[in-house]
Amino acid sequence: MYNPQPTFFRWLCIISLFISPFNCMAEKTNTNNLRSGANIATLRGSSGIENNSKAPKFTETDVSATLRPRSYPMQAPTIPHDIQGLQINLNFNQCLSSHNRNVAPLMKVPAVGVSHYKNRDQVYLSDISPRRYFCTQCHVPQQKAEILLKNTFKNMETVSNCKADQSC
Repeated sequence: MYNPQPTFFRWLCIISLFISPFNCMAEKTNTNNLRSGANIATLRGSSGIENNSKAPKFTETDVSATLRPRSYPMQAPTIPHDIQGLQINLNFNQCLSSHNRNVAPLMKVPAVGVSHYKNRDQVYLSDISPRRYFCTQCHVPQQKAEILLKNTFKNMETVSNCKADQSC
């Protein structure tokens, strides 16, 4: 039995045949502009994009504070210890061996928040939700490193105080 594709998909295929060459040309143009001597400052330093630069060395983890203030609502807390060498993969999450809600009080560390036990349908589970399993997706250790880029970021308290007294 013949089952033709919907017209929309036919047109999409036809249009993509014409658009693809233009995308390739646009990429070549951008690359040519960079190679023509445009001086662009990057974190890579003087190493060109076609060269592999050396990865920066790991800096020391800042363990000076056990609980850092958060800069905006719902910000994931930073990790106050080194995580290099901890195993976090599909088969095992070493963070949960300490921060699991059953073990955390014995280890005297913060337990994983209750929000991490909700699935996408807002139903509480008996174990960590699969979408919250990889901790370093949101939580990161704070490093002792030089500031590479200046910024004017203001945390939520500074911004709310500015609005209240109009001083900023």
